[in-house]
Amino acid sequence: LGPAVVGSSLRGRRLPVPPLVSWGTAAAVLVAAAGSVALGLRYEIPLLHVGLTVAGALAYSLSGVLAWTLRPRNRLGPLMLLTGTAWLVSTLSWSPDPVLLTVGQLGDLVPLVAVLHVFLAFPDGRLHGGVERGLVATGYATAVGGQLVTMLLGGFGTTAPLAVVDLQDA
Repeated sequence: LGPAVVGSSLRGRRLPVPPLVSWGTAAAVLVAAAGSVALGLRYEIPLLHVGLTVAGALAYSLSGVLAWTLRPRNRLGPLMLLTGTAWLVSTLSWSPDPVLLTVGQLGDLVPLVAVLHVFLAFPDGRLHGGVERGLVATGYATAVGGQLVTMLLGGFGTTAPLAVVDLQDA
């Protein structure tokens, strides 16, 4: 058999997710969610905002872990897990620490695009058309790029590490 035949027979094959990985990932998500709640409470983020953010993150993350465990060949589970994780990363914007704030602000709009990505990739976790791929790629580029430009122009305050100029009042 040539490499093309062997490669094609292995394509799409995925090994089952070991229970330790599933449980470990779920535990890490729960710890990150608890950290997000603590961060929100510490810096007086409105309780409704904290609750909805963490509930959404847990719903996507834990559903993703379950889907990935039950159907390892389907890419929707890992995509949902990453969507929930992006939501938790965005809560770092609640921190006054400049580095955490920057990471959180850069990822602040990513969960919105990731939810769209999950919706368009349902049920197998793949984007099938060029329009879908273009829409999702444009969404991610705009979400991160727009936040980066806002930071560079001082839109989140001059204390942000990436602020080059202060055009906040302009």
